Amino acid sequence: MKCRGMAKMADAPATQKRRGVCKPLIQPLEIRAEGEFWADMEEVFHWQ
Repeated sequence: MKCRGMAKMADAPATQKRRGVCKPLIQPLEIRAEGEFWADMEEVFHWQ
């Protein structure tokens, strides 16, 4: 579930403009979940 701040940021004109430029350059992995753009990955390093 997205927090309200994330939803507000996603709707911002500057964010939409950035996504319009960047998203066509990103190739999503085939292992991503149905309906998702990003794939989960295993944590490799954990900084404390």
